[in-house]
Amino acid sequence: MQYAQIALEIKMEAFFGSVPVLYRRPEVHEDVFYKYWHDIHGSFVAEFIGPYRYRQLHFLPYDKSVWQSEVVDKELSESRQLGGTAEFIFDSEQKRSWWLQNVGIFADSDDATVFRRSASYNVSLEGFSSTRSIVANPAVDESSYRIFAMLVANEPGSAFRHYVHTQLGPLIGAAHGVKHVQITSYEPYETPTREYFGGVDVGRHLLPDEQHQASIEIVFENRVEVDSFFLNDFRPLESDFARHVKRVHAYQIRGAYTLIENELLTLAGFLGVSASKIVAQLQPQSVLSELEKANELRAQKISKIFGGQDAR
Repeated sequence: MQYAQIALEIKMEAFFGSVPVLYRRPEVHEDVFYKYWHDIHGSFVAEFIGPYRYRQLHFLPYDKSVWQSEVVDKELSESRQLGGTAEFIFDSEQKRSWWLQNVGIFADSDDATVFRRSASYNVSLEGFSSTRSIVANPAVDESSYRIFAMLVANEPGSAFRHYVHTQLGPLIGAAHGVKHVQITSYEPYETPTREYFGGVDVGRHLLPDEQHQASIEIVFENRVEVDSFFLNDFRPLESDFARHVKRVHAYQIRGAYTLIENELLTLAGFLGVSASKIVAQLQPQSVLSELEKANELRAQKISKIFGGQDAR
């Protein structure tokens, strides 16, 4: 088993889930914020079974020049700029419901440590799609040049979802220098009504003019290919893009971290990102064996609670 990277063949449209958008508390220094999020908060959340995949995407400070096209509005006030997003995908409603009931006690109360706001978009079946059937998710990726672009639709609805999944995503994915594209369309945002377990000073909802309808994550071969993409490949797409998209808010991703993949812990999910980087470099068999044991127990627990494949 390769611990630095897990290559998994999946049909993305067969999954559904949620995408929390997360805002850093201003009194928490950036370095502390990101380390706490992936080393402590993330590791605790990853202990709970249910998700097929759990990823964190950490953003650099918002810079509207990241999206090198001027055909739609890109302005975003400082108070509305994200620290990053998380991604939870599930292969059954049973697993999502069980996870929400169990993870909330920890996650809700811990949110206030570093997040001033934590609001989530729901993603329905077929809301995730990818231009490739082989999705490579390194447990830790801090070297790829990734852009995460959040889109506000001119006219939200089925026509917009069809555009981003069947036209925009595949065309961007076919561009020279683009390694991978993931498109996520969000369900109409609903203000949560559930009771939270602590974190009372954390904002939990988005105002109407703060809401997005989709996001597109683009992984480039290297930084040079980004300029070429916007100069050459994206130009022919601009008129259609402006017809469907009202605003775009794009961030450069400073780090992408996969803590759960195929329902099992990655090394980053098991140890935290910082420690996992050292272990991935030194490859101590004693630690790697402990990860295998932990995942064997995890698989047994999943089978006991959900009854194997028949529960899907």
